[in-house]
Amino acid sequence: MDRDDVLALTDAAESDLVTDSAYERFGLETYVGGTVAADDEPYGTICFASEASRASALEEFERSFISLLGRWIGYEIERRDAHEELRRQQERLELTLSATNTGIIDWDVETDELTLNRTFRDLVGREVGTAEELFETVIHPADRERARRATEEMLETGELVTAEYRVRTGAGETLWLRSRATPRCDEDGTPVEVLAVVTDITDRKEKERAVSESRRQYRTLARNIPNGAVLTFDDDLRYELAAGELLSAFGVEESDVVGAAVGTLAADAEHELVPRFEAALRGERTDRRVTLGDRTIRVHIVPTDTGDGDSTDAAGLLLAQDVTDEARRERELYEERERFRPRASTSTPS
Repeated sequence: MDRDDVLALTDAAESDLVTDSAYERFGLETYVGGTVAADDEPYGTICFASEASRASALEEFERSFISLLGRWIGYEIERRDAHEELRRQQERLELTLSATNTGIIDWDVETDELTLNRTFRDLVGREVGTAEELFETVIHPADRERARRATEEMLETGELVTAEYRVRTGAGETLWLRSRATPRCDEDGTPVEVLAVVTDITDRKEKERAVSESRRQYRTLARNIPNGAVLTFDDDLRYELAAGELLSAFGVEESDVVGAAVGTLAADAEHELVPRFEAALRGERTDRRVTLGDRTIRVHIVPTDTGDGDSTDAAGLLLAQDVTDEARRERELYEERERFRPRASTSTPS
């Protein structure tokens, strides 16, 4: 039967089906059946049957009713299948969001109610019903006012707003979250709903803090090296940080150094030093003196990445110190010894 076809028998004993095995087994005299299709594919049939015959043929409205009933059942099957597919997609999405520590917040601006996905609830370790409750119990007190201002800006402009703030979890931990919130406005341009995608950036913030602390220590070291400088470089052999009074002695500022290739600041000794920078990336250390113009500079080039996964910033470190005076005194002492050596040999008794 086609989708809208209806098969009707009112007196099977008087039809060609009297010899059919189904008739012989069940003895059904009256049968009405219609097609059930889902997604334009045959799914089954819906039928009504009786052992008693019917005196009159089915009216057209009765056939239409059976046809409509088959359609309705087909639509319900499609709706059930669509709901199940949506559930599977939501589960896959939730798994993806969970793997990336990404939460979803849906805020009804008019009622202040929040709808949270499972990942966000797991992140903060608690249920949160309203935006006000989110501000007062979840967002860190030190970041609360800044988060409120970002929210107010979003509602005023109707534009996407990105904010980073700390939260306190139900377990008492502090996490850093990054939120990208987008409002949906009504016909008058008034925000009625806000959808926010929230990502856990705690690891990134911890690394940034470690990098900042590492650089602070490097600068402290540079301030305590007389006539010295501290420079860090990355895996691409470019300087990331430069500090120390030796920089000004060569007429350069940190801004002139950061981002420059390691060989550009010591052109006179580039052929000698660049291979040592490369060696530092392989874990080797260098301690030597080089001549730059009329100055003698002692350089230590060492790796900072120990390979244990704890490296937070640079791949290597250059410690430089102007030892021109020291080298001059050593040279004078050597020359004096050389002058004294012939005298000592002639005064030796035979």
